[in-house]
Amino acid sequence: MLAAIPEPVVGAAGLIIYAVIATMGFGMLSREDLGHGTNGIVVAPALCVGLLPVFAPEMYAGLPVWARTVFGSGVAAGALAAVVLAAVFGRLGPREEKPRAKPVEGPVAGAEVGSAP
Repeated sequence: MLAAIPEPVVGAAGLIIYAVIATMGFGMLSREDLGHGTNGIVVAPALCVGLLPVFAPEMYAGLPVWARTVFGSGVAAGALAAVVLAAVFGRLGPREEKPRAKPVEGPVAGAEVGSAP
């Protein structure tokens, strides 16, 4: 029954599925602040590494078979690059200080208003 489905229909369904996945990825990226911090620095090279197998597949021809398997897939290469870059920048990136608690102004908690100290 599956073999009876015409190839253009299967291709169109696959194209729609990939478009939905790409749209979801764009949605996740749009929720991140890529203009500040290291998030943008992680995303840009990861996208480049993920697109390399599409635009320059011969680039990995000289690598061993296991490396071609990993880097020849844009999804695997991009995900690996993102994980490595996030770990590197998470370890070496700028440290953000936690905000300090502001001193409490006004009456002390537990004290009644108008009572003598």
